[in-house]
Amino acid sequence: MLLQSRAADPGIGLQAGFDGQEPRDGQETLRRLRFGAFELVVARKVLTEHGRPLRLGNRAFDILLLLAERAGEVVSHQEIRSQVWQGIYVEDANLRVHIAGLRKVLGDGQGDRRFILNVPGQGYSFVAPVVSIAAGEISAGNPQAQAEAPARLPLLLTRLVGRDAELASIVDLVGQRRLVTLVGPGGIGKTTLALAAGWVLFDGGMRDLCFVDLAPLADPALVPSAVASALGLSVPSQSPTPGLVAALGRRKVLVLLDNCEHLIDAAARLAEALLRGVPGLRILATSREPLLAEGEWVHRVEPLGLPPEEAAQVAEDILLYPSVQLFVERATAHRDSFRPSEPAAQLIASICRQLDGIPLAIELAAAQLGMLSVQELSERLKDRLCLLARGRRTALPRQQTLRATLDWSHGILSDAERQVLHRLAIFAGGFTLDAAIAVVPEETDRDDIIDQIARLASKSLLSVDLGSDTVRYRLLHTTRAYALERLRENAGVAALARRHAAYCETLMRGAAPAWKDQPAAQWRETYCRGIDDLRLALDWAFGPEGDVRLGCRLTAMSAPVWFQLALVDEYRGRLERALDLGAATLAEDPALAARIHLALGTACYNTAGPGPAMLAAYARAAELVADLPEASLRVQAAWGMGGYHCVMGDYARSLAYCRSIGTLAEADGGDEARALHDRVMAWGLHLTGRHDAARRHAEQALAWRAPALRSAHGNFLQYDHQVAARSHLARILWIQGRADQAGQVVQDALALAGQLEYPPPMCHLLVAAACPLAIWSGDIATARALVARLRRLSSNLSFEYWRSWVTCYEAALALHEGEVGIELGATPLGPFHRDILSTLHVQLGDDATLARAEAGQAPWCAPEILRGRGELMLRQGAGAGPAAAAETLFRRALELARADGALAWELRAANSLARLRPETRQPILAPVLARFTEGHGTADWQAASALLAGPS
Repeated sequence: MLLQSRAADPGIGLQAGFDGQEPRDGQETLRRLRFGAFELVVARKVLTEHGRPLRLGNRAFDILLLLAERAGEVVSHQEIRSQVWQGIYVEDANLRVHIAGLRKVLGDGQGDRRFILNVPGQGYSFVAPVVSIAAGEISAGNPQAQAEAPARLPLLLTRLVGRDAELASIVDLVGQRRLVTLVGPGGIGKTTLALAAGWVLFDGGMRDLCFVDLAPLADPALVPSAVASALGLSVPSQSPTPGLVAALGRRKVLVLLDNCEHLIDAAARLAEALLRGVPGLRILATSREPLLAEGEWVHRVEPLGLPPEEAAQVAEDILLYPSVQLFVERATAHRDSFRPSEPAAQLIASICRQLDGIPLAIELAAAQLGMLSVQELSERLKDRLCLLARGRRTALPRQQTLRATLDWSHGILSDAERQVLHRLAIFAGGFTLDAAIAVVPEETDRDDIIDQIARLASKSLLSVDLGSDTVRYRLLHTTRAYALERLRENAGVAALARRHAAYCETLMRGAAPAWKDQPAAQWRETYCRGIDDLRLALDWAFGPEGDVRLGCRLTAMSAPVWFQLALVDEYRGRLERALDLGAATLAEDPALAARIHLALGTACYNTAGPGPAMLAAYARAAELVADLPEASLRVQAAWGMGGYHCVMGDYARSLAYCRSIGTLAEADGGDEARALHDRVMAWGLHLTGRHDAARRHAEQALAWRAPALRSAHGNFLQYDHQVAARSHLARILWIQGRADQAGQVVQDALALAGQLEYPPPMCHLLVAAACPLAIWSGDIATARALVARLRRLSSNLSFEYWRSWVTCYEAALALHEGEVGIELGATPLGPFHRDILSTLHVQLGDDATLARAEAGQAPWCAPEILRGRGELMLRQGAGAGPAAAAETLFRRALELARADGALAWELRAANSLARLRPETRQPILAPVLARFTEGHGTADWQAASALLAGPS
């Protein structure tokens, strides 16, 4: 079980049979500890709230007393167990149950109440101020010790009213059942209960939780991707569910799957697949109907308790019912002077009954008490409900009730408020004030929109998110659905959808330029949070009433957002759709067509690796930009073609494209293009064996001023200039015999890449430099850790290409660790893969790679390929023939390495020759080793030193 049943301590709850009086034993100065409305009477083991006694079991009381007496300190789990359960062994789960029970009694976490803080891995801390009544001492809790909420579980911003017993039952159900679905009508409080249960489980020690809101999705195919994104993962669009199962593996995780009803079949299929494939996974779902999935346990969420209509009750009794308590609490939040009188309490009871105890309806009603009296509210609500009952007899009762509440809430708005509310429903997710001002108006001016939004927010029809520098607003999902319906009734969608798409286009137009100046976190906040609205705008643009030209522009401009969010599979599909549906439009705008083809080429590279689709996209882009004046587009096309030929192993042609970027950079005149030219020339020259010249370009690439470095990769969607340039420099330095400098450059690059919060630059760094350098140096432990990091990153992305490298490096590590018979399986390997593989272990070279080296097609690693083949020949056969052939290869490797300035390869070849022909140690190996001024910790340097020190 995730959390033991509350039955583990039957003493938690209201004390039965206690009269509330102090024991009359003459002790007037019993020591008490006071915090908030609570007091601990120490000698009598009594806890009171507002003077009303609450019953706690002895263990729970002792835990609370220990924590309160040491408020502000962290009390370890072991210390609590040793003092509360003296001489008795207890599991951590038992302690967590008691802590969870104490939090329930104290209302910890409800509203602004905070008492007991869990300090992960250490213990618990009491964080509220505590006053000792006898001594008058104050022990202040440590407010800075409060842990931040986990990013994947939203905070509850309001107190849960009238659901304590139900919440405990749900928590216990999640501990006993792997799939629990909270079922009930809209507005009943399913989401709030699910979140509350998640927080109880979190406080009880369950750390791996995530919340997935399916409401913004319209396409069932996106459900697995939504779950993956909430978990911090991405999956291939071709097989998202198996990919998600594989990525989760054996994680013990609780997924809160919210608002399943409109995607019920997809949610049920995904739930069954996850439960079958991930043994440690549990799901707590919310829906208006059961998922009907295998193993599902349905919990029906009932309305809040209502005062009976036939009973005559006084206000004091009426206010004890949960529905009335909720109404009063929300009303007070909107009008802090609100205090229900006796007649008002009766009217509130009537209102709650008319609303069927549905929390959302009650909250909407209570929000109006800022403008209306309880009497006026009751009268208007009655009239509206009567009208609905006569007009919609065929609707389900629960739908009538919620619709009645929304109709009424909508009806008391002014015409201007209604108009703005309807139009705001066009936003699929949250929106800023600037977005509303751009989309809402027809005749409405800016100041009126701001005023109406403020009014709607004050009436709780808009939620306000103050969690970032830019205030964002959002319609509750039910409210948005209702407002959209009213908007469609008034035939106001078409023009509004066009303005919405145009706003998205305007926003996306600034995405690439803003990358130069904005901090990464601010950039993501501005451009990535609106991904659901971007999807909506693209769907409209390519729909029957849309604007294909606008859709094509938006598809091209939004490229940085899709890549930043690692939604590359989805974006590739949208690019292909734009090329298909927008063929006529793009024929008239070659620059726009080129941008789409360039983005498609990069998407193909990351999703499937180099192949015909990637080449076709980049080649078409190169054709389109040939006669265009925009030098930047020609630079991008050359970069794409050069990258394709690089990964296909045609280094000479790749270098030619790198050189052309220099010519274009001169024409463009911008520092960004020149910085890019230096970077790609470093790579191209290195791969063609010209390491000295390559190093100069790599160092020049890093010497450009910061804005050029930042923006030099902005339109290329996957690499960060500073990380990539360091990656190139590290490889060059290592091959030149400067292993220590290379290692430091890699460490700097790893630190930079880790700050980006965007995996592709880190993947490129690990693949191109960090992993191979660790293996080349013989640091197998570090290499194993780096490859594990690459596995984690690539498995969380829809990037097949990066995953293919994991197989390569794991095969090399297995050979270095003594395994035999290593197979690379079905992993598609291109020439660049095989060139690197041949340098990692002699058994990973093949005939095709040797042929490339002998034909001069792999200059950067040709010495090592030849040496490796010589070593393999010695392993496979004895006698004079293999030895002579191997010696020939070793001497050729020495000559090539010396000519290229590849001192590291030269040392390897000298080592091999010295082992075969000991007489060459002093005349050949010793001079090579003497040229090393660093890198004395590498396996090659140590092997050479041992050979020279050994017997001749």
